[in-house]
Amino acid sequence: MKRIYLIVLGIAFLLLCSCAQPPAEVPTPETTPPAETIPPAPTPPPDTTPPSAITSLIAINAYDGRVNLWWDKSTAEDFARYDVYVSKTEITDTSGMTSVQQITDIATNTYQATGLEDGTKYYFAVTAVDKSDNENAQVASVSATPVPMPRGTVDPDIIVDVYQSDIVWAGTTLLPDNHNRARPKVIEVNMLGEIVWQSPGFELDATPVRDANRLPNGNTLITGSTKIIEVTAEGKIVWQLTLKGMTLTGLDAASLGFYKAERISAQK
Repeated sequence: MKRIYLIVLGIAFLLLCSCAQPPAEVPTPETTPPAETIPPAPTPPPDTTPPSAITSLIAINAYDGRVNLWWDKSTAEDFARYDVYVSKTEITDTSGMTSVQQITDIATNTYQATGLEDGTKYYFAVTAVDKSDNENAQVASVSATPVPMPRGTVDPDIIVDVYQSDIVWAGTTLLPDNHNRARPKVIEVNMLGEIVWQSPGFELDATPVRDANRLPNGNTLITGSTKIIEVTAEGKIVWQLTLKGMTLTGLDAASLGFYKAERISAQK
C-alpha cells in the first residue's frame, strides 16, 4: 500500500508541475506596414495675366463703307484669339463691349470692317485673348472715315482682273501710261481701273514717261526721258526741267535721260 501511495503522489506532483509551466508562446503573424501616403500636388494658382497689348494698329480708309485694319502679330504663348472692336466713339477700355469679330489664327493680323457709313468717323481697337480668357482691356484705338470710291472713265485697254478687296491697301494708283504712243501721260486709276485723273500729254521727244509722284500740295511731279514737270490737279504746268536740245533716239534711248525724280522738302 505504501508503494502505491508513493506512486500516486509522484503522478500528482508531475501533474502539478506540468500545470505550473507557462503556455507555449504562439508566434504573432507579421503585419505589412501601411503604404506611405503621398500628398496631392498643390493646385497651381489661376492664370490672371493677360497677353501684351496689340501694337502698331493702323486703319486706312477703304471704299464704300469698308475700313482695313493691320496690326503686329501677338507674341502670347497661350494665345486663343484676337478680338476686334468698332465704335463711333473713342475706345480706351473694352470692358463690357462686344467684339465684332474673333480671329483664332495668330498669323491673321488683318481685318476689314464692313457695313460702315461713308463719311462717318469710326474708332477701332484689337486685343489679344489667352486660353484662360484673359484680355488686356486698356487699349489705344485708331480712327478712320470710309469714303465713297471716286469714279472715273473706263479705258478699254486697262482692266483690273484681280481685286481682293479685303486684303488690298485701298486707294488710287498713280502710274506712267505709255501704251498710247501718240499721247504718253500719267494716269490715276481707282481700284476698278477707272481713270480718275490724267496729266497733259507729253511731247514725243520727252517719252517715255518714267515716273510720277503726288506731292503734299496735291500737284504731281512727272518724269519723262528728257523733261520733268510739276502739274496742278487741273493740269497746269507750274515747274519744268528740260534736257536742252536733246532728243533720245536709237537703241540706247531707253537707258538714257531722266529716270526718276523726287521732291525733297527744305530742311529747317
